[in-house]
Amino acid sequence: ASGTVSLELAILDVPMVISYRVSPLTYFLGRRLIKVQYASLVNLVAGREVVPELLQDEAVPEKIADATLRLIKNQAERTRMLAGLAEVRERLGGPGASERSARLALDLARSAS
Repeated sequence: ASGTVSLELAILDVPMVISYRVSPLTYFLGRRLIKVQYASLVNLVAGREVVPELLQDEAVPEKIADATLRLIKNQAERTRMLAGLAEVRERLGGPGASERSARLALDLARSAS
């Protein structure tokens, strides 16, 4: 659910800090089995770090607060993030995804006939 929420926030232009903390065993296994550069869907869609990710030992209240305060106080950092969120929104496509999918399915069905 947290990945979906981060994408919803990105679409709504809400600056954010991502933090994930799981059991050490889960983290150990995940790092070996899942080969992606980022943990958050926002950064995965962008293909670069748009939002800060605080994972495991970095996901502590002090570091989360520091990263959040930087977004609040630093206009340039917030502006960079908002530009990145706009890029993510563009990659995801605008409203009407269901209609576009239906048209594509219909076009494919017609071409197969």
